[in-house]
Amino acid sequence: MAKQLVTEDIELTPDQVQLEIENVVRWKDSMGKSNSDLARMIGSQSSTIGELLAGKYKGNQSRLARELTAAIAADLDRKALPKRGRFVWTQIALEMRGIVKYVSKTGMMGAIVGESGIGKTMCMEMIREMHYPSGIFLTIAKNSGSPAKFFNALLRKLRSRGLKKRYSAPDAFDLIEQALAGSGRLLIIDEAENLPLVTMNDLRQLHDATKCPVVFVGRPPLNLRIQDSVDDPRIGGALVGRICIIQDLHQVVADCRAGKGGLGQRWLFSKDEIRELFARYQVSVDAAGISFLWGLANTSSAGCGFESSALRYAVAVFILACEANPGAALGKGLTLIMLRRANRACRGDICLELEHRVEEFLKTATA
Repeated sequence: MAKQLVTEDIELTPDQVQLEIENVVRWKDSMGKSNSDLARMIGSQSSTIGELLAGKYKGNQSRLARELTAAIAADLDRKALPKRGRFVWTQIALEMRGIVKYVSKTGMMGAIVGESGIGKTMCMEMIREMHYPSGIFLTIAKNSGSPAKFFNALLRKLRSRGLKKRYSAPDAFDLIEQALAGSGRLLIIDEAENLPLVTMNDLRQLHDATKCPVVFVGRPPLNLRIQDSVDDPRIGGALVGRICIIQDLHQVVADCRAGKGGLGQRWLFSKDEIRELFARYQVSVDAAGISFLWGLANTSSAGCGFESSALRYAVAVFILACEANPGAALGKGLTLIMLRRANRACRGDICLELEHRVEEFLKTATA
């Protein structure tokens, strides 16, 4: 069906519109989707989709049909990407799990700070799912950390019935306190560097009232944000006094790269961990390709346009190589040449410097 979908920006004839509507209906029925699902895919209304599929839409049917078929084509493309398998417990993931367990046992607050790309979010989601299924995981987007926005988002995570669309910060706080009091449920706040100090202090007060353990997770600015709270006259030492541990993964990463053995090895991710991590996508990679991905994941990329831990970038290169070589992804496997091409497509001239760093890493790591 994907080849039949018309996505070009052209005006369709009535016959073409009818053909596209039939394709949409066929896809909708095969996937068990509703008109509401289709509407959400293009930011429309369920009633509008219903009128189009029934041939009663009075607006521009050609435009609406093209929007739907383009959205379906994009969905098919996403489903064609390699699927991930089970989670890989790397050494850095085990380090994070230990911190969460400690905070949970003490019933206090804690913080995990580390650069982007080392797998913090995926790891914390897995920890919550496996060890704290009743816990709450909340990601803080930029400009969404005000007390009102934060507590309304947290309230929605509790999935309480009969809620209004929006509450004031104090009212949302009271409802959350009632729901969590004495429950001991773990709260994991991801990208917590986006929280202003006033919200962090309000969360500290919620912790005091409910006795629920709280783990902040974020990039290095989070550490500075916590330390700055001491100088805020509204907070003083109240927040820092509740935080029983701050694990700076940045230092752990630096120790590994400097060969200090912070995790008992000279690199952040072992070759076996990288091999297992990419095996979960069920796409084979030759030995040279695995070594290249291993080097990417462990190589400091400062000055190369992305943050210094490159595990996320290594995954991006792998995914792009799969997209550019569908035959390889379907069974023939990826090679070093395919991965190098994907790397160069991602970063252009900058990638040459990165590849040089990977080569130096591999020489040192295998020495």
